[in-house]
Amino acid sequence: MFIIKPISVQAFSGHYRQAYKLIELTTALCFGVFSTEQRAQHAMEKHIIRQRKLALAMS
Repeated sequence: MFIIKPISVQAFSGHYRQAYKLIELTTALCFGVFSTEQRAQHAMEKHIIRQRKLALAMS
């Protein structure tokens, strides 16, 4: 008879997070860290502009 131990959600998400970080790191290395940095900056700027437009529309 097997006793199946429930995998703790925390341990699972921890492993998932590590795997995701590894994927992110390899992707950044593949495309060049600088370009990913720029892309992140651009996305953030776009997000801020969108937020401002939304705030103006609401007021």
